[in-house]
Amino acid sequence: MTREDNTLNYEQLLSLLLEGLNTPSETSSVLYDIREDRLLEWLSGSFIINTVLINSGRFPSYLTSYLRRLPGELSLADVLLDSDTPLEVLELTRKRFKQEADMQEQKNSSEYAVATTLYYAAVASALLNHGRMTANMTLQEFFDALTVFLQKSWIPPELIRLFRNTLTKCRDNTKI
Repeated sequence: MTREDNTLNYEQLLSLLLEGLNTPSETSSVLYDIREDRLLEWLSGSFIINTVLINSGRFPSYLTSYLRRLPGELSLADVLLDSDTPLEVLELTRKRFKQEADMQEQKNSSEYAVATTLYYAAVASALLNHGRMTANMTLQEFFDALTVFLQKSWIPPELIRLFRNTLTKCRDNTKI
């Protein structure tokens, strides 16, 4: 992709989002299960955006307009739950939390559970709002995972609704 090319550069956007989402503080106690607290911290987190990159003219106008809203206006929950979130943003959010989950040494840790939940939330939002499966899995595998998430008491109601709505819509729509 040349510098004169005005198409979306996914590597630039990925690095923007990978560096732009504030990581929750590390002050949580290890004496109790912190999954719910950590998940709520991530969901309420704000974005720090490289405005030079956003205003570079390298992104389509609809995406530039959306990205300008991120700092101070939109939280991660807003991004995941807003039906107007561009597919590119959801895809890169999915990649961000895939990377976060892959960095966890213990797959049974709270951090891994939270990162995995947010990964599936990004996939669910893309499927629900754009009709696109962004993960490398079958629909049945995805539905099975969402069914497991629906049984977790530590997942906040807004993500439960997202998972439930995605299951309902997608099971009713055999085109997806």
